[in-house]
Amino acid sequence: MTAQTYQQQQQTIAERVLVLRRRQRIEQNDLSRRINRGRNFVNRLENYRAEAGLEDVWELARELGTTQEYLLGYTDDPSGPANVGSDGGAIPGYLDVDPFLVPS
Repeated sequence: MTAQTYQQQQQTIAERVLVLRRRQRIEQNDLSRRINRGRNFVNRLENYRAEAGLEDVWELARELGTTQEYLLGYTDDPSGPANVGSDGGAIPGYLDVDPFLVPS
């Protein structure tokens, strides 16, 4: 996967949310409610009139049963993490931030 501009990444998120939501037969308003956003957020996102922030991507991935990496376009596999190597270890440099790191 090649590097994307911010706008391309937002378009990727919108397109993938639309496909996954329709596959699961989830209404736009229902998904918006599940991620604690205004009732028209998903509609605006899918029509490129709203942008998804990091928390939105996290919540959308959780509700749609996919990964943040898939929604962001880092992988084309919606079922699993893209940053895991064949030995089960993280691929160096894939993500600079550990999403599971909890500040002490």
